[in-house]
Amino acid sequence: MSTNVSFEPLFSIKLEHTYFDDAYCTALKVMPTPTCFAKLARLNCRFQPAPDGGQVFYGTRNGQVAVHDTSPDEEFSFLLAIKNQKFIEFTDLDTSFSPSTYCQYFSGENASGQDETELTGPSFLPVTTRDFHRSFPEKLSGKNLVLVGFHDGKAAWGDGAPKNAFSQLSLRFSDVDDGRYLLKLDDVTLADFYLTDIPKPQFFGVVNLFVDLAYARERYPTFQTSMKALKSRWRYIIHGQNPKIDLTKSTIVSTNGDEFEGPDQQMSRGKPVVVFQSEKPIALKDNPTKHHKFDLKLPVVKNTKPAPVALLHATTDETRLEASGENTAYWSTIHVYL
Repeated sequence: MSTNVSFEPLFSIKLEHTYFDDAYCTALKVMPTPTCFAKLARLNCRFQPAPDGGQVFYGTRNGQVAVHDTSPDEEFSFLLAIKNQKFIEFTDLDTSFSPSTYCQYFSGENASGQDETELTGPSFLPVTTRDFHRSFPEKLSGKNLVLVGFHDGKAAWGDGAPKNAFSQLSLRFSDVDDGRYLLKLDDVTLADFYLTDIPKPQFFGVVNLFVDLAYARERYPTFQTSMKALKSRWRYIIHGQNPKIDLTKSTIVSTNGDEFEGPDQQMSRGKPVVVFQSEKPIALKDNPTKHHKFDLKLPVVKNTKPAPVALLHATTDETRLEASGENTAYWSTIHVYL
């Protein structure tokens, strides 16, 4: 008797980003962690990447589930690897986030009863390898030093605490799976981190899911999250080369209703310029001309109305974090030469 083996959809992960026209986030690649890859194989499941996320399929033989799950809620973890190297620059992130040492942590739990689950987070976590080193501002002492899973609270590693008070720890977490953990001294949490030997910054974040497999096989749920494009205030610096045109009487017109302050007369490299600044931050876009257009309207010269000048849109190349007193904000500076 022949055996008919096939794979059916189990659940999907969908990433959205307001930087892109269709909101599909194509700047990241979803991939199972090493621990998750082994679990998928054990459950006879397969992962298939998609441009904006990925799908997990489960195997069947003659219409029957090939491997039955052993837990009501199975845990699956996926890395978000960076495909577009500009991703960090056009994404709205906390200014204290460092992609070389931290990861963005998303989680989705209790999908049963929901066909679409919005991922919680992100929270950004420090990333450490299995060779753990940490300094503390004060000396600590206790009896029980243990590493526990963030979600299940189960001990993954344990050792007696140093006999004497300490302000530094050097530990080796051998045979501990990748994942989010808490390092505890007695009942006090010393550290909350993501453990992996995959070097940073090869990945941006982690998606950690708990999936009710019986429900998922019936309803095929989607876990999704939406990231936002970076917003900046736009600064146009207009360099005029025609002395007959009074740029102080020019204006900027936006098709999207964005308003600009100015023009203000300033000096740039020893020459007079006029400066316009957007009153509010404007989102960076992958294809900005589809969303808005900015024209510089020039004053009439000797009864002649000059044609408006189409202004370039801001990109990550012109965008910087600037400090003003105690405040910081993103500004995009675009030079325009007439």
